[in-house]
Amino acid sequence: MKKLLSVLCAVSMLVLPACGGDSGENTFSGGLTSENASHESSDAVSSGNTESAGGESTGDNESVAGSESTTGSESAVGSESSAGNESTAGNESAAGNESAGGNESAGGGEQSSPEDTAKYEEALAKFLEDTKTDSFVIVLDGEEIFSYYRTAQLETQKANIFSAGKSVSSVVFGIAMDMGYFSPEDPITKYITEDFGDTDKSALDKITVRNLLTMTSGFDDLLNLKYETGEDWVYSDAWNLLFTILEKTTGQTVNEFADAYLFDKLGMDDTEYRSSAAGLALMRGGKPVLSSWNPQQIHCTATDLAKFGEFILHGGTVNGERLISEEYLSEALTPCGQNPAYGYLFWLNENSGGIQAGTGDISETNIIPNAPKDTVSALGAADKKLYVVPSLDLVAVRIGKAANDEKYAFTQYDNELWEQINIFLEGCGY
Repeated sequence: MKKLLSVLCAVSMLVLPACGGDSGENTFSGGLTSENASHESSDAVSSGNTESAGGESTGDNESVAGSESTTGSESAVGSESSAGNESTAGNESAAGNESAGGNESAGGGEQSSPEDTAKYEEALAKFLEDTKTDSFVIVLDGEEIFSYYRTAQLETQKANIFSAGKSVSSVVFGIAMDMGYFSPEDPITKYITEDFGDTDKSALDKITVRNLLTMTSGFDDLLNLKYETGEDWVYSDAWNLLFTILEKTTGQTVNEFADAYLFDKLGMDDTEYRSSAAGLALMRGGKPVLSSWNPQQIHCTATDLAKFGEFILHGGTVNGERLISEEYLSEALTPCGQNPAYGYLFWLNENSGGIQAGTGDISETNIIPNAPKDTVSALGAADKKLYVVPSLDLVAVRIGKAANDEKYAFTQYDNELWEQINIFLEGCGY
């Protein structure tokens, strides 16, 4: 039976060691230093519903001030092992004198002693605390092996997961398409007949549902057609038009539809959509001319997001019931032609050359070098993270404030966090 142990996060000042290696493989390339761990997040704004400052350049198109989390001096850390034991590492790193690479990685290593396991748990908790994490969960082989909460109430408190919610929404839209309400090839003008300002209707007719799913519509955040449809990958708020299409075709609100066909079936009882219209309008200095504009963001707990990750890990099934077609999920997790790191609102780690949200920078490696290449991610502002790794049968979720001053979808913190996850898994013998 799974045994969760809680300890105060007045843990010893253990630091996970950095390991060298080829970043293209599942190795480590430098952990978080005390200098960048202490950076204050600069992405808070005055309104709880507004977004990270800066128009299109923010990339994540969302508020980073609206987090419902609180801060506190205590943390709850749980795992199946004896987390309550004190570390015996003294002044040495959590891995002892050798790097975590001395143990075999997830899936084949020897289980560590309770004392060693406690050292790795405490070190990971210290890293999470130092990087402004509120909630963090690792699920391995269907079992929660580690959890961290800055304060106990955060375990059940909903947080805005910002653009990480795009990936959840992709599945909601996919279910509606499986049911025949609309299809990826449909032009958006089949369902949205309102005037888009000065944009010529013949140009609008070329924009499809698939273009919205892959960020290739050509729209900017205010639905001005500034880029080449189907050619240019531009991270913008335009994907929110899919909520309008879903509600018009199903006759239900997004919450009604998502609850009935996804959230309730997965046991995601602490998950809901909330309107982000006011926040986007404030952030963008205006809003699109469409009266049907209905942008949404997901608010949920870390454990609920982990349940969604397990659902993706199991190929769109739960308790033997298929909720999303294999065809749609396969397309959603296949890189689009315009960005090798992006599918249908999911981030993919298998290829180099991924285009960064907001900046347009191109990654020379896969977007998270320290993570396995088959990692599928939902990524949001303020370092909201969901990682799904089929090769490890692993799901990990991180909710909190931005670890540093970066606001975009994939950040330096992804690589730093994955270094620590790898060390933890190897050190504990998973």
